[in-house]
Amino acid sequence: MADSLTIDPARVARLRDPQRLEDVNPELVWRTLEPRSDAVIIDVGAGVGFLTLPFAQHYPQAQLYACDILPGMLELLKESAAAESLSNIDCRRMEDTTIPLPDQCADLVMM
Repeated sequence: MADSLTIDPARVARLRDPQRLEDVNPELVWRTLEPRSDAVIIDVGAGVGFLTLPFAQHYPQAQLYACDILPGMLELLKESAAAESLSNIDCRRMEDTTIPLPDQCADLVMM
């Protein structure tokens, strides 16, 4: 098991596992919550972007903030976003209890 500042390859594989869609389906989330097309969306504990990336694709006019405590996870998310030409994701490193964003800036917060 990796410490809290490094990346555990097995954890990354679990986070990217398509089987997760059976438990957490991004499409079901946005159909249920119906955010505005230009919403500000924060994904707390974004990891490698399991929810962030499909939301950014589905809502190209939205601003997404991907927040995680692991810089390596955010780097992987940035690489995936770049590979998919997604420019509406802003990755932010957070502390255990602090998200580096202004209060009341979000239309939707996911965890």
